[in-house]
Amino acid sequence: SVISEDRIAKLEWVYLPLMGHHGHVPTVLNKNLITNPLFFVEVVKTAYPGKNESQQTLTEQELARCRCAHELLDSFRSLPGRKTSEQLDVAELKEWVETARSALLNCDRQGIGDDCIGRLLSCSPHGIDEAWPHESVRDLIEELASVELEDGIWCGVINSVGVTSRDPFQGGDQERTRARKYASFAEKTRNRWVRTTALLQRISECYVRAAAAEDQRAELRQDLSS
Repeated sequence: SVISEDRIAKLEWVYLPLMGHHGHVPTVLNKNLITNPLFFVEVVKTAYPGKNESQQTLTEQELARCRCAHELLDSFRSLPGRKTSEQLDVAELKEWVETARSALLNCDRQGIGDDCIGRLLSCSPHGIDEAWPHESVRDLIEELASVELEDGIWCGVINSVGVTSRDPFQGGDQERTRARKYASFAEKTRNRWVRTTALLQRISECYVRAAAAEDQRAELRQDLSS
C-alpha cells in the first residue's frame, strides 16, 4: 500500500534525531511544515518551552529532539502559500498564519511563535508594486501589529545574507546598497502600510550601521598595511 505524505512526514520527524539533520530538511517534512500549521506549532513547542511552564531537566533524547526542532526552524526558508518565485496564494497564507497563531496562543507560545512566523514571512516575494514584502504580507504586519513577528522578519532578512566575500579594503559598499534598497521599499509603502514602513526603515538603518562598521575595518586594514 502507498504511504501518505503526512505519514512519511511524521516518520521523518520521529526519526530526525537519528538521521542527523545538519541543516538539511527532508523534502516531505519541509512540505508538511508549509502546508500543516499545526505541525509547525508542534515543532515550535518542541524547540521552545512555554512562557509559564516550569523549568525541567530534559532527558538526552528530549535534548536531541529539541536541537533538531531548532535546526529545523532555522533552516526552514519557505513561505506558506508561495507557489512560484513571485506568486503567492494570499488566502492560503492568511489561513495558515491564523491557524498557527491560534494554536500557539493555546499552548502558551504566542510570542516566540510570532517570531518564528516572522522568519517565514521574511521569505516573501516582492509585491505587484515591486516593493518588498508582498502586499499580503504587509497587510498581515499591519493587522497583527505584533512586535515579535516584526522582530522575526527583521532577523530573517539580516540572517538571509549569510557570509559575504569582499575586497578587504572595500568597506561597507555592499551594506550601503542593501540600505538604499530597503529605504526605497519604505518610500513605496509609507502611504498605506505604517508598521511595514517602520520595519523597512529599521532594516535600512541596520545596514547603514553595518556599513559604517565595515568602513572602520577597511580603514584599519589600510593603516596596518601601509
